[in-house]
Amino acid sequence: MDFAPLPVLPDLGLPQAFACDIAGAGYEFGLYANLTVPAADPAETLYDLGAPGAPGFLVLRVVQQGAGGSGVVLLRKLLPEPGLVHRAGPLAVRLTQAAVARGNLNAAGNFGSRITIEVAAWA
Repeated sequence: MDFAPLPVLPDLGLPQAFACDIAGAGYEFGLYANLTVPAADPAETLYDLGAPGAPGFLVLRVVQQGAGGSGVVLLRKLLPEPGLVHRAGPLAVRLTQAAVARGNLNAAGNFGSRITIEVAAWA
């Protein structure tokens, strides 16, 4: 499978939503973080969601648009495991990197968050 990154912009903060066309079909993506972290941590504190004992995870919702309407094709908790591929209708989805800064939880800013979600046609 040939994976391509989704246009996730970590500096916009979480949650975030965006739409894009993939292989001629329209999709809407919603992404949020479910993290339990101390409010006293500095905004630049990075939480590596792939590390043992990570304080939470990301949740991805994928809605496919079509002539007959729209429908949810994926609603799933994601952890950064590049070898783990999730099916989202005709798409394959994987999270390869997730480090979320406390400052990007419900807020925008350049705090060092890194999130890479990739998609490909399901083969």
